[in-house]
Amino acid sequence: MQIELMSSRKFAASHAPSSAAPEPASLQALHRLLAQGLALPPEYRQGLSNHLPMVLQALHGLGASEAQMARFFASYRSHFDAEAEHPIAVDGGQEAEQDWLSLRGRDGAYPVLLAYFQQALRAQGLDAVMREAVPHLLPGISGAAFHGLIRVAHALASGYEPELAAGLAYWAWRWQRLEAAPAMPASERLPFDSWALAIQLEARHWRSQPGLISARMLEASRTSIYRGLAGRLLAADSAQERLDQFARLAVQSYVGSANFTVLHMITGLRALRALLPWLPASLDLQLLLTEHFTAAYLAANLTPLRSDARERQTENWAWPDLIAQTLESKDDHLIKLVYACQQEALRAGDASVYLQAVRLACARAQD
Repeated sequence: MQIELMSSRKFAASHAPSSAAPEPASLQALHRLLAQGLALPPEYRQGLSNHLPMVLQALHGLGASEAQMARFFASYRSHFDAEAEHPIAVDGGQEAEQDWLSLRGRDGAYPVLLAYFQQALRAQGLDAVMREAVPHLLPGISGAAFHGLIRVAHALASGYEPELAAGLAYWAWRWQRLEAAPAMPASERLPFDSWALAIQLEARHWRSQPGLISARMLEASRTSIYRGLAGRLLAADSAQERLDQFARLAVQSYVGSANFTVLHMITGLRALRALLPWLPASLDLQLLLTEHFTAAYLAANLTPLRSDARERQTENWAWPDLIAQTLESKDDHLIKLVYACQQEALRAGDASVYLQAVRLACARAQD
């Protein structure tokens, strides 16, 4: 948790613009804003995820000042002006503790789940709760377009346990299973490059209708294309290798499309990487990854960028200016994408594609 935080902020500091920049916010300032944000509901406007805690941590990781973070907080807070008061959980933890797994994906369960995870973290500690909960939550990552997973990863990076309780509760509340991939014999499975080409070709033949990403993913998992691809990928040598392959394909797809659903695939895969320490070896993570990547890719309804839009990414922007623009932005998705790409660039052998993705996103944010 601290390693990720330190490496991220060191990157931001070393890539700061040449002009004098404000002092980066302290961890205590981040925690104060996260505490204030917990008074807000986890969703607004009938199913849109509350991005505020995720963005606050991303801004902090990118080196934002306290004033920049406070400005974003004030701007984003307006999304909730017409929302009902947030249900602060103080009771119900024992009820959930009996069988919190049965509450996954149930309408109205968020307050009880929040109470459970608040109490569990106090009683058992972070490591024990994560090891027990994450394997049961992971099969439902498609709910709320990966935002339960993403919120938990940002909470871990922030080091603020009350926010982690909220993230785990949100993930459990919006938990959604996709259709299981049919088993395929080894003789019919494809190596990754062939599989990637197949999904890019097959995705052209199907378009989803529902508006929310999670609904489109569920619809996609019921198609013949999904059934033909989700179980057809040869196993990689490790789950880490498979995650790296999907992360690379996702960011390459974003560079060629600037697609909103693919943006969530990038941030979701980055978030999953942060949770690897708590995943048991017995979990078939490669199959789960393939199922969710297949459904999300189909749900994206990808179309190539027009040539004039694609050319914007070739402008000679470097990380300092890109990060500086992002820190002043009110675009929650841009901020989360830039942070995710920065994190992946820190570990990738070839980080140029992540720079391309950020250049494209920042250029489009100026439209």
